[in-house]
Amino acid sequence: MSHHRDDEKRRPGVEWVFGILSALLVAGLAGFLAYQAAFGENRPPDLSASIERLERSGTGTLVMVMVVNHGDEAAADVGIEAVVGSVGTDAVRKEIRFDYVAARAIRRGAFVVERRDVDAGDVALRVQGYAEP
Repeated sequence: MSHHRDDEKRRPGVEWVFGILSALLVAGLAGFLAYQAAFGENRPPDLSASIERLERSGTGTLVMVMVVNHGDEAAADVGIEAVVGSVGTDAVRKEIRFDYVAARAIRRGAFVVERRDVDAGDVALRVQGYAEP
């Protein structure tokens, strides 16, 4: 009978193999995550602005814009400038600020232009800058 009890106390080889493989997998994953946290490259904010649509209103035109952050880091106090019309005396400059644009996120806003005859080709958008949050 003692022979039967010795078999119960011994672990099958398959359990040892899976235990060791699991431990190695967990250790490897923890090492990879630690490496990424310490040395992984995060792209800085990469902002672009585009016109989403134009809406005529009673007093002018609403220029709906979309700001996209393609980077891996967030941006704060993002300034977007719109120049409506040709550069010169009839050009209208507008600015909108976004308090925060998260990494890989989209924010929307609008410029109010006091002219009703605005087309998308009349509007030039420019990202003015941002601050680190």
